[in-house]
Amino acid sequence: MKKSISKILSLLMAVCLVLTLLPITASAGAAFNGYSVFSSGGDFGTVSLDYQNQPAKELSLLFSGVTAPITGIQATLGQGNYSAFEITSAITPTTVNSDPDIPKISFRPKTGLSGGTYTDKLIIKDDNDLFSHEVALSFTVLYYTYTCTVSPSAITFPDAMTDYDNSSMAQEFTITNTGTGQLAGLSTALQKGAASSFEIITPSAISIDPGNTATVGIRPKSGLGAETYTDTLVITGDHGAAASAELSFKVNQNPYFALPPSNQSTSAGGNASFAVIAEGIPSPSYLWYESPNGISWNSLENEGIYSGTTSSAIMLTGVPAAYNGYQYRCHISNSNGSTYSTAATLTVTGGITGTVTGTMNISNRPGVNLISDATGKGWDWNAYSSTLTLNSSYSGNSIEIKCSNGSNINLVLTGDVSINANLWAISMSGLNYNDTDISLTIKAGSHTLSLASGMAIALQAQGSIIIESGTVLASGDCHGISTAFGDVIIRGNSNLTTTGGIVGSGIQANGDIIIGTSGTVNATGNICGLRPVEGGITISSGTVKASGGMYEALHGGNGDTGITISGGTVTTGDIAGSNGKVYGNITISGSATNVAINGNVSGGSLKIAGGTVTIGDIASLNGTVYSDITINGSAANVTINGNTIGSLNVSNGTVTIKGKAEGSQNLTGGIVYVDGVKVYPTAVSDGGSNKGSVSSDSGKISITVSGSTAITAITASTDANGKAKITIPQTKIKEALAKAKEAADKAGEKPQLEIKLDKTESAAETQVTLTTASIKDIVSGGISSLTISSGLGTVTFDEAALKKISDTASNDVDISVAKLDISAYSEDIRKIIGSRPVYSFTVTSSGKIISQLGGAVTASMPYTPAPGEDTNAIIIYYINDTGSLETVTSGHYDADTGTVIFTTDHFSAYAVGYNKVSFNDVSKNAWYSDAVTFLAARGITGGTAPSAFSPDKALTRGQFITFVMKAYGIASDKNLENNFADAGNTYYTGYLAAAKRLGISGGTGENRFSPERTVTRQEMFTLLYNTLKTIGRLPESNSGTSVSEFSDAGSIASWAKPAMDYLVKAGKISGNGGKLSPAEITTRGQMAQVLYNLLTNTN
Repeated sequence: MKKSISKILSLLMAVCLVLTLLPITASAGAAFNGYSVFSSGGDFGTVSLDYQNQPAKELSLLFSGVTAPITGIQATLGQGNYSAFEITSAITPTTVNSDPDIPKISFRPKTGLSGGTYTDKLIIKDDNDLFSHEVALSFTVLYYTYTCTVSPSAITFPDAMTDYDNSSMAQEFTITNTGTGQLAGLSTALQKGAASSFEIITPSAISIDPGNTATVGIRPKSGLGAETYTDTLVITGDHGAAASAELSFKVNQNPYFALPPSNQSTSAGGNASFAVIAEGIPSPSYLWYESPNGISWNSLENEGIYSGTTSSAIMLTGVPAAYNGYQYRCHISNSNGSTYSTAATLTVTGGITGTVTGTMNISNRPGVNLISDATGKGWDWNAYSSTLTLNSSYSGNSIEIKCSNGSNINLVLTGDVSINANLWAISMSGLNYNDTDISLTIKAGSHTLSLASGMAIALQAQGSIIIESGTVLASGDCHGISTAFGDVIIRGNSNLTTTGGIVGSGIQANGDIIIGTSGTVNATGNICGLRPVEGGITISSGTVKASGGMYEALHGGNGDTGITISGGTVTTGDIAGSNGKVYGNITISGSATNVAINGNVSGGSLKIAGGTVTIGDIASLNGTVYSDITINGSAANVTINGNTIGSLNVSNGTVTIKGKAEGSQNLTGGIVYVDGVKVYPTAVSDGGSNKGSVSSDSGKISITVSGSTAITAITASTDANGKAKITIPQTKIKEALAKAKEAADKAGEKPQLEIKLDKTESAAETQVTLTTASIKDIVSGGISSLTISSGLGTVTFDEAALKKISDTASNDVDISVAKLDISAYSEDIRKIIGSRPVYSFTVTSSGKIISQLGGAVTASMPYTPAPGEDTNAIIIYYINDTGSLETVTSGHYDADTGTVIFTTDHFSAYAVGYNKVSFNDVSKNAWYSDAVTFLAARGITGGTAPSAFSPDKALTRGQFITFVMKAYGIASDKNLENNFADAGNTYYTGYLAAAKRLGISGGTGENRFSPERTVTRQEMFTLLYNTLKTIGRLPESNSGTSVSEFSDAGSIASWAKPAMDYLVKAGKISGNGGKLSPAEITTRGQMAQVLYNLLTNTN
C-alpha cells in the first residue's frame, strides 16, 4: 500500500511542478533509501528596478524507504541575513516518519534591491547529517535606463519671403522616454544658442515618465534676411539622456541688382561686355535686352555678335560702328518676382573719317546724303526712333533739323562740336517747327557753344538735354543751357561750364535739373546759377559750383520739389562778387556730402540728415537762415555763420550757430551751440534761463598734497543757470605738478593730480577749462591720472586718455559734467530710468567734442538708492547716438561713497538704472546671492531655466571664457578663420576666436580649447588673469599673502601658479580651510562670486 501511495504522489508531483529531479540515493547507514526534489529551480530571472514582490518558488522533498524518523530537517540561506533572498514559508514538516511525509519550503528574492545580479544557495539538511541538499539561487535587477527619442528627426519649415510673419509658423517635436527611468530636468536648447535663427516657444525644461511623451514648439525668429538657416535642436537630461533633431528654414527674396550694368566702350570691330551682379533667393535667371534709342527694347539670343544673353554677363564680339549709342539692360526673375536693370550705353569709336559741313535737312526720307567724306558714315539717321547721331566732328554753321516722320527728334553727339551761330538755338528748340520736340544727348567729345548776340541761348532743346560724357562749354547772351519742356541731366564722367548773360541763368529748365556726375559742373548766371522753373534740383555726386546774380545761386523751383543734395561737394557763391543765396525746400543727406552756401537761405524748409554743411561766411556772418531748420542725423555737422529766423528743430547731429537763434527751438538730441553757448544738452537748473553768456568766475586756489596726489582746490561760483565754470591757470598746474612729483618720488609711486571744485553741490553743470599748454605739461610730466571732482561727481582720466586728449585738442580743453533733464528723452527711456539721474560727460576743444578717449576714464555720480532697492541691481546705462540704452557692465553702486561708479573709454550721456533679476534657487542669504544679482542685472549671465540659476552646477570652459569676456566688454570676433579646432558654431565660437587672437588662451593642446569640459579653479583663475592682463585691468597685488601659505600649494600646476599667486597677493583668492583646491571643479555660484569681487573693485 505504501509503495502505491508513493507512486501516486510521484506522478502528481511530476505533472504539477516545472522540474522533477531524479531520485537521489541515500548514503550508507541512512534510515531511508533516497529522496527526490521537486522544484522549478532557483533562478528568478531578470526584472526592472521598480519591481514588486516576486512570486515565491516552492521546493518539495520526497523520501523513499524510510526505516527510521528523519528529524531536525531545516533550511538556511548561505549568506544568512545578508542574503538578497528570503524564506517566505519555513520548511515543514521538519520530521519525516514514513514515505508519505513530504517536507516543503517557499523562498523568493527580497524587495527593494538595487540594480545588479544576486546569487546565493538554499541549504536543506537534517540534524543528524543524514542528508544535505543545496539549491543555487540567482536574481538580476536591471538598472534604470535613461534614453529618449525625438520625432521627427528633422523639420524643414516652409519657405517664406523676407516680410514673413512667424506668429503661426511653430512646429512641434515629440520627445519620447524610451528608457526605464524618469527623465527629470530634461532640457531643450538650440545648438547655436543666442546666435540661433530659431526660437523655442514652449517649453524649455520638462520631465517625462517612462513610455510617455512631451512636445516642444519651435519656430524661426522674426525679421531674418534672405538666406537658408539651419540649427540643431538638442535635448539633454540626467544620466546622459540625449537626442537631437535638425532644423532648416529658407527665406526667399525678390531678385534685385546689387550692381547694375555700367557704360562700356570699344572700337569699331572690337569686343565689349556688360555685366551685372544680381541677388535673390532662389537665384535669379537672366535675359538681356537691347535698344537703339532707349525706348523700344528687343530681347536677345545667342546669335550674331551676342553670346551669354541668358547669363549675368553678355559678350559682344566684332561690334559694328553702327551700334554706337545702343543701350543694354538685363531682366532677372525668380519664383518670387522679376525686375529690369537700369540701362547702360555702348560707345563705339573709330571707323569714321571726314567732317560734316553744311545744313542737315531730314524730311520724310530714311536718310539724306549730306556727307562730304568718302565713306558716307559721318552721320546716322534712325527713322524708327527719330534719332540723328553725329559720330564725327562738326564745325561751322548751325544744324537745322526737320522731320516729318515723327514729332520727337533726339540729337546724339559723339564727336567734337563747336558752333558760333545764332540759329543753333532756334533749330534745336524746334521753334521753327511747332510739332517737333527735339532732345539732345551728348555722349562724348568736346563741345564749345557760344552765342553772344541778341537773346541767344547757347544750348537749348525743346525736350531734354542729357550730358553723359565729354566736356561742354556753353555761354549764352541769355541762358547758358535751357529746355522748353524737358529735364537737364548731367551724369557719367561729364564736365560742364555754363554761363548765362545779363538776363539769363547758367541752367534753366522747365523740368528737373539732375546732377550725378563724377566730374564738375560750374553754373553762373546774372539771374540764377541753377533754376528749374517747374521742377527741382537733385545732386547725388560730383563737384558743383553755382553762383547767381540778381537772385539765387540755387533756386528750387515753384513747386514743392525743391533742392535735394545726397552726395558730392556743392558750393554756392564761390566766385568773387557773385551771389551764393539759396531758395526753396532743401534736403541734405549723406555722411560724405559737403555743402558750402555762401549766402542766405530762404523760401521753405532746410532739412539736414547728414553731411558737413556750412552756411555763410564766418568773416561777414552773411549766412542768415530764414527757413525752418530740421536736423536729425548723427552724421550731420552744421555750421551757420549768421542768425536763424525760422524754427530750430534738432534731434541728432552737431549744430553751431555763430549768431542768434531768433525762432522757436525744439531741441531733443544732438549737440547745439548758439552764439558761443552750448544750449543742448541743457543742464537742469532750479530757475532762470539758458540764454546769454555763461559766468566764468573763479575763486581762491589752494594746492595740498595727499600721498602722491596733488590736490588743486578751487572755490567755484555758480551762475543763474546753475553752471559753475572755472579756468585753471597754467602756473597753478605747473605748481601742482611739481608738488605731486616730489611726493611721488618719496613714496616710490607715480604722481597724480586732482582738481577739486568746492561749493558746487547745488550746481547743475560744472566745467573745468585747461589750457593747451597745461594739458601738454600734464602728459609730459608723467602723471598717471587726472581727477576732476565736484558736487556732481568725479571723473578720472588715465595716462592713455590724457595723451589722446592732448593729441586731439586744437585749443583749450573744456571738461564738463552736467545733470540732464530726463524729459528730453523718449518715453521708452523715461519709463526705464524713472526719476533716477542722467548725466552727460563731455570733453571739447574749439567747440568740437572729443568722444573717443583712447584710454580708461572712471566716473562716479552721487546717488541715493530708493527704499527697497537692491544695491547690486543698480546699474549704469549708456545712451547711444540712436537714443537706445546700453548696459555698462563695470557700473556699480559704492555704498562707502554713496556714488555709482563706472569705467569707459568714451564720453556721452549716462543714466542710473535698476534691473533686479531674481532666481528661485538663489536664496537671499546664500553666500553667492549678491554676486548672482549683480551679474544678472548687467546681462553678463542669465539663468539655466526660467527663474533658475543653478548655482551648484558645474561650469564649462566655454561658459566661463564667455562670461569673463562679456563682463569686461571684450567683443566676440566676426572673423573665425584662425580659431580653435573645437570652437564649433555656437554661442562661444566668436569669443574663443577673440581669446586666441588676444593671447588670453592657448588652449588645451593640439589647437583645442575643450569648451565643453568642466573648468577647474586653477583654469578659471588663469583665464581670468590672462584676460585682465590683456586689457590692463589687473588689480593691485599688495596683500602680503602668497600661495606658499596654503597647504595644497604644491598641487598647483606650473602653468597656473603665476596667475594664482598674483590673484592671491591681490586678495582675490582666499581659499577655504587653508587650501586653494586648484583641481576642484568650478560651479556657477563660484564663478559669479569671483567676477563680482573684481567688477566691484574700485581701485
